Amino acid sequence: MNRKGISSWKKIGIVLFAGAFAVFVLYNVINNDEFWNASAANIITILIAIIISYFFVQRKSDVRKQKEIILGLISGLQLQISSEKAYAFSGQTGEEIMMRKRDISNKIHILSEVQETFSLQEEVKFICERFDEYDNLVSDHITDLEYLCKSQNELRRPLELINTKLVSMSINLYK
Repeated sequence: MNRKGISSWKKIGIVLFAGAFAVFVLYNVINNDEFWNASAANIITILIAIIISYFFVQRKSDVRKQKEIILGLISGLQLQISSEKAYAFSGQTGEEIMMRKRDISNKIHILSEVQETFSLQEEVKFICERFDEYDNLVSDHITDLEYLCKSQNELRRPLELINTKLVSMSINLYK
């Protein structure tokens, strides 16, 4: 069955449900004299229940949205550090290398800002330490691109460790 067929069945179901609900309400209004009678205590109780339930649902939605944003940041960071351009510098200029390194650093900084909120202190500390290794190696030899091109394994090791820790963070984010 195509998507359009499923969509039309859903529409029919919604219309039938709404129609049945309207008939039920109309029947109760006509046959039940007490239908519209409610005490102030009943109304206040219902309002309080609605407000409290809305608050808790909205709070959970906000936290979930923040986690989704962080997960997107983690995914982007993973793509960036697992890219061959992050450790194989042949054909790249020093400026390109530094811009990528700065972008990765900025993303890690964002993670460090939210680490306490989502209990990610250990993971972020580990990532910062490994990125410092990478950063020091690149910064110390940025003028010698030939050396950096020959140092792919040294550059790759901290990035792979960071990538593994990012996977762990993604899993722990929803615990």
